[in-house]
Amino acid sequence: MRYGRSDLMDASPVTAANVGRGAMSVRELCEAIMYRSDNAAANLLMRRAGGPARLTAFLRSIGDRVTHVDNYEGQLSDQPLPADSSTPRAVTETMRQIMLGAALPASARQQWETWMEGNIVGRTRLRAVFPDNWIAGDRTGTGDGICNDFAFPRRPGTAPLLVSAYYTASGMDLSAQGAVLRDVARLVFTWQGTGQ
Repeated sequence: MRYGRSDLMDASPVTAANVGRGAMSVRELCEAIMYRSDNAAANLLMRRAGGPARLTAFLRSIGDRVTHVDNYEGQLSDQPLPADSSTPRAVTETMRQIMLGAALPASARQQWETWMEGNIVGRTRLRAVFPDNWIAGDRTGTGDGICNDFAFPRRPGTAPLLVSAYYTASGMDLSAQGAVLRDVARLVFTWQGTGQ
């Protein structure tokens, strides 16, 4: 996909580093989103896929009646909720469809999981609590006072745990917000260890 400097925006480290090339492959853009939360890459691919309405329609097609994608990255308006919003429960159920259900073919599910394992920006959030010999991946959401994460820690040879935690505290340092998410993950880890 071709793009230029006019497509760049805040939090677009990979597309900014490659703008001199004038183009990146769809795979490269996907990796930029999944590994580094690259906003320009997200917008380029969302445009290619048909925009926010098309993404929301896909979510509805797999049973998500809660999540709203109404704007491109960096174009969030003053629209009241539920615009551009979701809930931890909705995200968890949607990820269940994507990772464990029939929403994607097996090869795409494996690629999705591999990309999530490679995510750099979420390594100090939910997944940080689980043992090193576990497989774990995640996707983060960060904004003004917002620290969110979805993670799938997986003990070797078992199905993954699907964990979502959203935390909002205006004015709180992001590292302190991340500590709250790690506390949530510790509770999940303790709970799953009891076999409940």
